[in-house]
Amino acid sequence: MSRLLVIKNIKEFQDHYPIDYTENGFNRLARFIRIVQRDYIKPVLGEELLEALLAYHNNTSDGSGSGESESGSGSGGSPSSCYASLLPYVQEAVASLAIFEGFSQLEISIGAHGIVQNSNDNEKQAIYSSQRVNAQRDILRQGMNAIEDILEYLEENKHQGCFTDWATSDERTDMLGHILPTANVFTQYWSNMGNKRLTYMALRSRMIDVEENVVAPILGKTLFKELMEQLSSTVSGPNKELLKILRPMVAKYTAARGMPELQLHVEAFGVFHYLTEKNERSTEVLAPAKDTRLYEVKERLNQEAEMHKADLVALLQDQVTTYPLFKDSKAYVPPVQTDHTAIYTEPGTQTGGVRHRL
Repeated sequence: MSRLLVIKNIKEFQDHYPIDYTENGFNRLARFIRIVQRDYIKPVLGEELLEALLAYHNNTSDGSGSGESESGSGSGGSPSSCYASLLPYVQEAVASLAIFEGFSQLEISIGAHGIVQNSNDNEKQAIYSSQRVNAQRDILRQGMNAIEDILEYLEENKHQGCFTDWATSDERTDMLGHILPTANVFTQYWSNMGNKRLTYMALRSRMIDVEENVVAPILGKTLFKELMEQLSSTVSGPNKELLKILRPMVAKYTAARGMPELQLHVEAFGVFHYLTEKNERSTEVLAPAKDTRLYEVKERLNQEAEMHKADLVALLQDQVTTYPLFKDSKAYVPPVQTDHTAIYTEPGTQTGGVRHRL
C-alpha cells in the first residue's frame, strides 16, 4: 500500500475537523491518517479503489479534481468527476478517525528524556477524564458514521466509470450479501444504537450466526442461497416479501444475542468489562445495564423475533407454490391430509354393528 495521503495538508484537514494545528504539526497527524486509511478505509473501498483515489488526489495541485489517474478508470471514461465527488466523503471519515486514533498520543512527545506531555507558556487547562471519554466517543461516532455515508454514496453511484470495479468487488459483496447490509438498514428495525456503525460492526458476527443458524433452516439451503446471492444484485419480487419479515426478525435476534457481548472488550491479555469513571466533574455517566434490565430487553426482543419467525413460516407454508425451492427442501413440512374415507363405528355398537362411510 502506498504512502500517499487522502488528506495532504493541514488546510484540508481543517476543512473536515477544526483542529488547532500548524502545517508543522501536520506531520504528527500524518501517521494516524495512514493508520485510518489502512484499518478503516481500505476494507470499505478495497485496495484498488483506494490506491486510485490516492493517486488522483496527489496528482492534483489542490485536490479539486483537475488531475487524472490511469488507475481505476473502469469502463466509464475519465474518472475525474467521480473521484472528486468521493474524496470529501473519505476525507470526512479520515479526519475524525485520525483524531480518535491519535487522541492520547497527539498530546505527548517522546524524546531522549522520556515521554512528556506537550505544553507551552500559555498552557491550557487539561480536560477531565469524563470529558475525555465523552470526546473520544463522539469523535469515533462521527468518523464511523461518515464511513456509513461512504458506503451509501458508493452504492448509489456504483455504475459510474471509476466505481464499476468496486461494484463487483469482494468488499461490496461482503457488505451487501447480508439481510441487514449496513448500519442504516439495521437501525430501521432496531434503533437503540448510539454509535450505529461501530455497534453494527460489533454485532455483525452475531448477525451472520442468525442468518446461518436461524434463517437458513427456515428457508431451506437452496432458497437461502438464492436470497443471499440476490442481495448484492437484484432481489426477486417473492424474495422481497421475505425480506419484509426477515429484516426485523434478524435485527431483533441479533440484538438479543449480541447485547451482553457489547459490554466486554477482548484483548490478548484478557477480557474486560466496560465501565465509565465517575467523579465530581462528570456530567454524564454511562454505567453497564443491570442484569435484570438486560434480561427484560433480551426477552422482549426474543419475543418479537419469534413473532416475526412465525409470520415467516406461515408465509412460506401458505404460498408454497410461489417458493418452489422451499417446497423442494427439507424445511418444507407438507400439511397433514385428513382421510375422509375412514369407517366410523357408532358408540355402543359391536365391531360388526351399524357403520357409516364418511
